[in-house]
Amino acid sequence: MGYTVISESAREVLASSPAGAPGALEVQGDLQERIFLTQRHKESELDPSAPLFLDRGVPDSMAYNKIVEKRSALIETHMMEHQYRAVFFCHAVPLQRDGLRSEDEQWNRRVGDTLRRTYTDLDYRLVDLPSHPDESPTKSIARRLIRLLEEVEDLS
Repeated sequence: MGYTVISESAREVLASSPAGAPGALEVQGDLQERIFLTQRHKESELDPSAPLFLDRGVPDSMAYNKIVEKRSALIETHMMEHQYRAVFFCHAVPLQRDGLRSEDEQWNRRVGDTLRRTYTDLDYRLVDLPSHPDESPTKSIARRLIRLLEEVEDLS
């Protein structure tokens, strides 16, 4: 639709991690810290007034840090520099094995609950995007954006 989309930092970091059992790496704070630093760097380079979408945000690292075995003090003490205008919360969809991640459905639910709680604790009002088998999250966001833009147009 012509918007800037910032890709998920975790996928980039996982893809560049040494080969081995991804499950063992995913629960370690040092990996979460690398993901956090990558995401924070990406966000620091953005124009906060420009319309854009982040596949994941810095608070995602904050959520993961709450549930990993070895936590990062850097992430625990982080204060958000900018507030996102909106957070679209995509409900869990069935996991697809792609070789980068090894989570199971129970882990997936735990992460989802922790993400929701983390964003809410940071005073975000989440725009829920339930998973629908007939519609991708991208289409659901686009449909909602069109409605929001129409409402803004009506106000002016």
